[in-house]
Amino acid sequence: MDSFPWLSGMAVVTESGVVSFKLPMFTIKQVDYAPLLELENLYKARKMGAYVAASELGAEIMVAKPLFVDNEYKGLLVASFDPGSLAKFSPEPGNLLMFIPGTTLWSGDDSGAAQALAQMNWKNLLKSDVAGEQAVGGTRYLWQSRYLAQVRLIYAVSAVTAPAKAAKPEPKPAPAAAPAP
Repeated sequence: MDSFPWLSGMAVVTESGVVSFKLPMFTIKQVDYAPLLELENLYKARKMGAYVAASELGAEIMVAKPLFVDNEYKGLLVASFDPGSLAKFSPEPGNLLMFIPGTTLWSGDDSGAAQALAQMNWKNLLKSDVAGEQAVGGTRYLWQSRYLAQVRLIYAVSAVTAPAKAAKPEPKPAPAAAPAP
C-alpha cells in the first residue's frame, strides 16, 4: 500500500464472506464486505464490483476484483479507500466535491453545495452526458462522471469566471503633417 497512500486497506474475502487476509489488520473504520458479495453475478462474468459504505466516520469506497481457481469463482480481492484521503492528493482539495447520486462522499469546503449537487436528478442528467455544468445557489459547478465498476462517481468544482478583458483603447489619430516650407 506504500505505492498508493490513499488506500485505507486491502483484503482477500472468500465467496462465503470469510476474510482470509487483511491489511492493515486493525482499523478504526470497520469495513463490511457483505454488500460486495451480493454482486456475485458481476464477478462470475469476470467484472469488477464496487460499493460505497457510509458510517459516522465517513464514506468508504470498496472496489472488488473477482478471484478464480481453476476457472471457478472463489472470492474477491478488495481495495478500500476513504474519498477524503484521495481528495487530499488534489492541488486544492477544498474546491473538490465528490459524490455518487444521492450521497456526498467529499464535500470540500462547501458541504451545502456538495449535498445539493448529490441530491440532483442524476439519473436523467447521466442519460446523455458524462460531464456538464450545474448551478447551485448562484455558483456554477463543472462536473464529470466516471464509472468505478458499476458505481457512478461524480467530481465537481466551482467554475471560475475569467476576468473581463479591458477594452482596447481607440487608436490615436496620426499627427498632422507639418506644412511644407
